[in-house]
Amino acid sequence: MIAPATRWRIACLGNAGTFLALAFLVSSWGVLPGERLIYETIVDWTSPTGVTIFKTIKYLGSWQFLLPATLLLLWLAPAEERRRWWLWAGVMVLAPIVEGVGKEIVGRPRPVGRAFGFPSGHVTAAATYFSLVAYLIGHRLKNRAIVLWIAVWVPVALVGIARIVQRAHWPADLLGGAALGLAFASAACWWHEGAKAMKDRNMKGSVVAASIFCVLAGSPAWAQQATPAEELEALKRMMKEVISQNEELQRRIRDLEAAMAKQEQATKEAAKEAAKELAREAPKEPAKAAATEPAKAAAVDPAKAAATEPARAKKGPLEKIQLGGAIEVEAGRRRDFKGVHTSDFTLTTAEFDFEADIVDWAKAELSLQWLSCRTPCDDPAADKITVNEALITLAKPSKFPLYLKAGRGVVPFGISTGTTVAAKLEETLTITGPLTVDVFEAKEDHILLGAKAYGFRAGVYVYDGTTKQLGAAYGGKRLEHYGATIGYGIQTDTLSFDAGFDFIDSVFDTDGLTGASDFLALQNRGKRGYISGLAGHARLGLWGFSLTGEYETAYDEARIILTRRNFHIQPQAWQVEVGYLTELFGIKPFAAFNYSETVDLLGTFPKRRLLGAVGSYLSDNIRVAAEYANEQDYSKTLRGTGRDSDAWTLRLTYEW
Repeated sequence: MIAPATRWRIACLGNAGTFLALAFLVSSWGVLPGERLIYETIVDWTSPTGVTIFKTIKYLGSWQFLLPATLLLLWLAPAEERRRWWLWAGVMVLAPIVEGVGKEIVGRPRPVGRAFGFPSGHVTAAATYFSLVAYLIGHRLKNRAIVLWIAVWVPVALVGIARIVQRAHWPADLLGGAALGLAFASAACWWHEGAKAMKDRNMKGSVVAASIFCVLAGSPAWAQQATPAEELEALKRMMKEVISQNEELQRRIRDLEAAMAKQEQATKEAAKEAAKELAREAPKEPAKAAATEPAKAAAVDPAKAAATEPARAKKGPLEKIQLGGAIEVEAGRRRDFKGVHTSDFTLTTAEFDFEADIVDWAKAELSLQWLSCRTPCDDPAADKITVNEALITLAKPSKFPLYLKAGRGVVPFGISTGTTVAAKLEETLTITGPLTVDVFEAKEDHILLGAKAYGFRAGVYVYDGTTKQLGAAYGGKRLEHYGATIGYGIQTDTLSFDAGFDFIDSVFDTDGLTGASDFLALQNRGKRGYISGLAGHARLGLWGFSLTGEYETAYDEARIILTRRNFHIQPQAWQVEVGYLTELFGIKPFAAFNYSETVDLLGTFPKRRLLGAVGSYLSDNIRVAAEYANEQDYSKTLRGTGRDSDAWTLRLTYEW
C-alpha cells in the first residue's frame, strides 16, 4: 500500500508538471485546437439568466468568499490539523501570488481585452481551497471521503464555466488554474502527512524542502478583469498615442535626413578646397613629399580617407581586456559555540578580475584572490594570492545556441554561480550566505557543453573531483566524474524568475564535504559506487521583492565510523530567503531574511542558520551592509555541542 505522503507527493509533482506543460503549450501556440469551439459553445449556450447566475457563482473563487471560508475551515478541521493552521493559511496566500506571476511569465491574453489570462486566478484559488476542504474534512468521513472529493470539485468546475461565460478566460486557462491549485493543496498535504509519519529528522528536511520547491515551481494575485467597455476605451487611447508618436517620429526622421544632406554637402566642398590647396603646393624635398603623400591621397579621395579611418580606430588586443575586482573590509563581534567572545576588524577580500574578448566568439575570464591570514598571522605562507577562477568560454549566441566552457570554476549544482564577489552579490543580499552554499558549492576543474535558447538552458559536464575508487579493478585516480543541469529563466522590467535542477555523480566532491575532516574516509569509496547528489532551486523577483528557495541532498546514505560509532548519513541542506531592494534619494537600500538548515552533517556544519541583514548600495559599485547571524549546533549525541552562537557584522564592499 502506498504511504499517504507518497500519494500526495505524486499528486503534487504530477499537477505541477501538468501546469508547466500547459504553460509551455499556450505560450508557444496561443489558442490551442478546440479551445475556441468550446469557448464559443459555452458563451452562445448561456442565456441572460444564466449569465446573471454565473456572475454570482464566480465569487466562490474570490477573496470575499475565501477569506471567511478559510477561517471557518480552520475552525472545523480536526485538532491535529488545526495545529498547523499556518500551513493551510500559507497555501491560500501563496497560490494567488504564484498565479499572478504565472500570468506575467506566460503572457497569454484573455479572449476579450489585453490583460493576461493564464492561469485563471479564480479557479486556482477555488481549486486550492476546496481541495483542502476535502482533505481536512474527509478524515471524519473515512470511507465516504471519495464522495466528498467529487462534491467539492463541482463548485470549482462551476467557477471555471462562470469565467468563460464572462469572456474572461480560455478553457486551458481553467485547466492550468485547476492544476496549479491542486498542486499547492497537494504540497500542503504532502508536508502534513510526512510530518505525521516521520520518525527522524531526515524526512522532515526532505518534506520541508520539497514542499517549498513545489510551491516555487509554479508561477503567481487575484485575477482582475476590466469590463469590455473599459478595454475598448483603453485600446482607443493607445491607438491615438501610437498614431501621434508615429507622426512625431516621421517628422524627426525628415529633419535628420535634411541635416545629414547638408553635412554631406559641406564635407564634399571642404574636401575639394583641400585638394586644390595641395595641388598648388609642390614638395620642396623628397622626404617632405613622401611624408605628405598620404595626406594628398586622402584629400583627393575623401571616400578612401573615410575607408581608412575605421582601420586606424580599430582596437588593439589590449583594449579588449576588461579589468575589475573588489575589496571588502568588515568589523565584527562574535560568540562561538564554546561561549568565547571575539571582535575584530579585517580585510576579508582582495580580488582582481580580468576578462578578455579578443574575438567575438570566445571569452576568457580570470579571477585572482588574496587569501587572508587573520592578524596576528602565525603562518606567513597562508597569506598569499591564488587563482580563484579561470574559465574559457566559446560561444556565439546570436548564431548558435551551443557553448563550451572549460577551466576552473563553480559547476552548476545548486544556486551558486561563482565564488567571485560579483557572483556572491547576485546570489544573496546577506553577508554570510546560506548553509546550502557552504556545504554543497563545488569549485572544480571542469569542461561543460551547454545550450541556451528561449529562456531554457541545459548542460552536461565532466570534472576532475577528489573522490576516487581504489582496488585491483580500479587502479589509480581517473577522470570519471560528471554532472548535468537543466533550467529556465525569464527577466522583464518588473519580473525575474529562474528555476533549475542539477545532478552531480559524487556529492562528496562538493567543497564543504571535501573539506570536512570527519568525512575524509568517504573520499575513497573503495569498490563501492559513488553517492550522487540532486539539487533544485527557484528564484522569483517582483517589484523589488525577492523570494529564493533551494534544496540539495545526497541521493543515498553513506556509512561512516566516528569515535567507534556507526553512522548512516545522507547529507542535506535547504534554504529560504526573502528580500526587498528599492531606490530612495539616489541610493538603493535593502533588507533580507534568510533561514537555512542541514541534515546528517554531525557537527561539521551548524544545524541551522538564521540571518537578518540591512544595508544600501551607495552607488552601483559601493555597498555597505550590517547583519545579525544566529546558528544552532547539532546535539551532543550527533557530535555537536547542543549550543548556539551569534555574530554581528558590518561590511563595506567596493567593486569595480
